Parts: sequence; structure tokens; C-alpha cells
Amino acid sequence: MSITDSNASHLDFKNNDTNATIINNSTVLTNSSAQIQSWNGCEEPGSNESFLKKGKSTTVCVSVSGGGDWSLGIDFSRWFYKPIADDYSHFTVRNSFRDLVLSENPYQDEVSVHVASQDAVSFIRRYYDEGEGKIYPYLTAILDVTDGIVNGIAWDDSCVRCKNNKKENNTRCEENTYDFTGNLTTLGTEKTKGCYFTKEECIEFQNQNNNICDLNVYFVWTGSDINGRILSSSGSRWSAFSFIDITALLKNFQ
Repeated sequence: MSITDSNASHLDFKNNDTNATIINNSTVLTNSSAQIQSWNGCEEPGSNESFLKKGKSTTVCVSVSGGGDWSLGIDFSRWFYKPIADDYSHFTVRNSFRDLVLSENPYQDEVSVHVASQDAVSFIRRYYDEGEGKIYPYLTAILDVTDGIVNGIAWDDSCVRCKNNKKENNTRCEENTYDFTGNLTTLGTEKTKGCYFTKEECIEFQNQNNNICDLNVYFVWTGSDINGRILSSSGSRWSAFSFIDITALLKNFQ
């Protein structure tokens, strides 16, 4: 698998923004074994980062795993991604539908993803559920920061991508948030649902050279940086727009 990062305003999954050189500095740890008790934070090797500063690069870790109970040890891959703090940022695992869904890999049958920054870790979202034949490709992580310290990471409501103004009760909107024991969780105030495509639909998209089913993670920030400056990119998350707004936004950038 390869990765690409692009500023969310492009929405074309190409490396055409000022942060594209980050790709060459990303680190991939493949087929590693982890236990959640041994977590010591998301920090790129050799980095001396401490506090988040608006407008400066910051480290975010994106981990793909096979789901299950992390306390028993689990296979995973981790990417170190360095977006600009408070810029609405976009991380894509390019060709992930082909590599994680259509091809044999260590993470089947429940390809899962979670993100981290500093000492904060999100819950887990399912990207591909082989038993159900469903792919949940679009995720937005909201990083909550106080004075430059990341206190927590919540997933945004992903169902806005499959809602429309004629059908409020969308059957494609399902619970899709798991804890580190592999169980569904609806605890707390986190928005826990996601919108899926079927595997058959994604295959058809791929046959049309459409990469809509590749794994995409968007990042936004809220709170304040080390200098007390307000972080406001959370206002650009998908759930802040109506379905019509999103459709128009996508058309503008295609």
C-alpha cells in the first residue's frame, strides 16, 4: 500500500498541495504486535515535538489492524502523518480497497482503523467487514486540544455522506465504533455511526476507475494551541454541512 496526503480543499486524492513532501518522510511499521497497555504515545522517531502550535506541522498516527482484543496482542500497520495543525487535512491509504479488501492481507476479516496524537487515542472504526460485505471508507477525526495538549480524539458523524433531504432514516447509517477489546461501543458523547458501501458497489466503482472506496481519514482540530490561539477547523467537518452543501462542495473541486 502507498499513501497520499492532500489538503481537503482539493478533494481529488492527488499530491498537489504544499504538504505532499510529507509522504517521503512517513514511516510504516508493518505486521507489528502491540498491546494497548504498552502504549507510549504517538511520536515520530527522532521528533522533538511537545505542544501543538497552530499553523505548524504536528504528528498524527494512523493505524490499520485486524480488530479484536488488543490486550492479547494484534497485528497492525502504523503511518506517521504530519499535517499542519488546524488545516483541514486529508490522509488517504491509496489502493487500500484493492490491498485490504480484494487481496489477501493480515487484517482480514475485520479491517479496522484508529488514530492517535500525542497521548490521545481514538476509538476504533471498521473500514471493511468481510462477513457483512461492507466498506466504510470515509472517516473524520476531531482532535480536542487545550493549550497545545491533545486531550482526546472523537470520530465525527460519518452518516452525513449517505443522507439526503428525502430520506432521513437511512438504512446505510450503522453503528461502527469499537473499543480495544473488539466490542461495539456507544458510550459517551462520541458520534458512533458510519455510512457504508457494499463490496459489489465498490468493485463497480473501481471498474470505473473511481477510488471512492479507498480508506480516507480527515483531520480537524478544536480548542486552543500552546499560545492560546483558537483552533477552528472543526467547523469544516462533514457533519457541519448538509447533504446538498457537501454535493456542491464536491462538484466545485472535481
